[in-house]
Amino acid sequence: MKRSLEISTLIDELDGGTAVARALNEILPSDERRVDREAVYKWKEANRAPYRIRPYLAQIALDAGKQLPEQLRAFAPHSLAKPSRRKRGEQ
Repeated sequence: MKRSLEISTLIDELDGGTAVARALNEILPSDERRVDREAVYKWKEANRAPYRIRPYLAQIALDAGKQLPEQLRAFAPHSLAKPSRRKRGEQ
């Protein structure tokens, strides 16, 4: 049975805590706190990412062509969009 990808593995695949912190700080909204590499290494050790960071971490992973860990799958862009109930052409 294939083991699911974990946050710690994803951080390694994204070139480590420093690279992940840098990428997060590039895409976080200006009103969000900055992320430092020590925080990312703590997430790696705990194999968890803070809830507020998960959508951004999912985006970074997808942009890099990485598989999403189970914790981040709900934050994939296709799962965030609500499907329209209207058929094309209806108003």
